Amino acid sequence: MSPSQTLTVKGLKLPPGQVTIDIPRHFHPRSYQLPFLAAMQAGCRHGLQIWHRRSGKERTDLAFTAGEMWRRKGSYVHLFPDRRRARKILWDGTNREGRKFLDDFPTELIARKLEAEMMIELVNGSLWYLEGAENIDAIVGANPFGIVYSEYPQMKPTVRALINPILDGNGGWEIINGTPRGKNHAYELYQMALHNPNWYCTLLTINDTRRDAYGEDGSQVMTAQMIEDRRREGMREPLIQQEYFCSFEAGSALQFIPGEYVQAAFDREPMAWAWSPKIVGVDVGRNRDRSVIVLRQGGQILEKLVIHPYQSTDNPTEFICGLVSRLCQSHQPSCVFVVGVGIGVGVIDRLRSLGYSVVSVLGNSPPPDPAYYNLRAYMWGEMREWLRTEGQLRRGRDDVLGAELQWPQWRWKGDREWLTPKDELEEVAIGGEEDDSLEYVSPDEADALGLTFANPVTAQARVILPMSELERQSANDWDVFTGQPIRTGRQGRW
Repeated sequence: MSPSQTLTVKGLKLPPGQVTIDIPRHFHPRSYQLPFLAAMQAGCRHGLQIWHRRSGKERTDLAFTAGEMWRRKGSYVHLFPDRRRARKILWDGTNREGRKFLDDFPTELIARKLEAEMMIELVNGSLWYLEGAENIDAIVGANPFGIVYSEYPQMKPTVRALINPILDGNGGWEIINGTPRGKNHAYELYQMALHNPNWYCTLLTINDTRRDAYGEDGSQVMTAQMIEDRRREGMREPLIQQEYFCSFEAGSALQFIPGEYVQAAFDREPMAWAWSPKIVGVDVGRNRDRSVIVLRQGGQILEKLVIHPYQSTDNPTEFICGLVSRLCQSHQPSCVFVVGVGIGVGVIDRLRSLGYSVVSVLGNSPPPDPAYYNLRAYMWGEMREWLRTEGQLRRGRDDVLGAELQWPQWRWKGDREWLTPKDELEEVAIGGEEDDSLEYVSPDEADALGLTFANPVTAQARVILPMSELERQSANDWDVFTGQPIRTGRQGRW
């Protein structure tokens, strides 16, 4: 079904004199959008759009989805990295003329529209859901026939892996769109799609797009003057190259940790690190952030535990302390670094009361190396060198970590190196097509790994302490996974 195709809807009550309905409504494709739409309508099941900012990716994909919903009854999903962005950009969003994006669904064909759920049902029974990737269980349960991954470079790569089997089973399609974020998982997908005949892959810069649809004047979507205005406003050149010229290379110029360092860590052959100290980093989440515990030995990550807020709502301090305690019992690390703010203060106090030697880490404290602005910059700088020279990441387990490592941007404070503060990381998550609003992201896994570099640690740093009565009680207290009493039979604790 082609864009703006006129349909005669039988059995539907129409306003007097109206005998046809356009679906999608109000959408007139531009010349650069037509090849993509034609390929998908011809039966291509995998479409990849690496298009510059404000090129109309969302509108194109929404228009295609609206037509498919009438052609084949079923469920369809438009997915953003998070629900907040989904609502702001697409559900409530408008185009440059002030018309709402959702007006592409003709009101005569809408059976119901649920505001809270961000769901639209057509009179033929097809359902359209607008969702965030954090609600992946709801997406899988919808059994979609088609899905749009919006701003995929900012999305966890594991999300798509959960949806693929559903689309393979029902013959559904996927559209993946976004602008580059360095050489991350989206870059790898782009390289694969370029040479895969089952994919329609397209990359468009501002030199490739014009406003040449019906009723438009044929001008460039983004002119050279607009880009020059961005420069004068202070937008950095690497970000301009990334957002408007779709450069995967530009991400490395912006990133505190270049994407090639992360890829090198994924490609590096595993090796033994038995002579190196074992170090634990504990980033305790606040509010909607995750809590993450990482155990590193040399270039290898031995353990990584990720705790979502809903998993520790009753007593997060005790829950996290129990996990750290079990990890220490199993591995006897040389040092435990815990972020010393928020709930982390309670975690530190509780672990110390149990006899553990714990180091509190404050990111804004002075660094061991004066070349860095603060301790957090020092930790990330050491982690960057570790990734460059010896660090090992494992595909599957560390995909999210690999993406998070590339979020913070490089900065200077005078002559000292710095990186994007955690509460300003919205700068790496620019919004949608008609909205340059910014969104907050938190690199919890990367921060936890960074804590293992808070200070140099030697293998001799471990201290065996006698087991106090309090420790004996805690050793025979509870199991954080089962809630049952446990007896360890330990004779000492580090």
